[in-house]
Amino acid sequence: MKRLVFLFDSTVAPWGTDLEVIRSALTRLRAQGVECEEMDTTSMTKEELEEWRNQATVTAVFRHQAVRRAFGSRR
Repeated sequence: MKRLVFLFDSTVAPWGTDLEVIRSALTRLRAQGVECEEMDTTSMTKEELEEWRNQATVTAVFRHQAVRRAFGSRR
């Protein structure tokens, strides 16, 4: 089963992104059987955010996927 976690900070206005469009896409994915979760990162510690970044990077390397400038990284 596929799992998608959408991490966002509710205290920051998204630049060039409409959260409602993303939520609509997540709803469509759920209807297709993809497990989707939304997580607000505002209450997360730096360590928790670092763990999510590490997990995304490892997954991307093993699956040969690109990780876009997530979590404030320019790499």
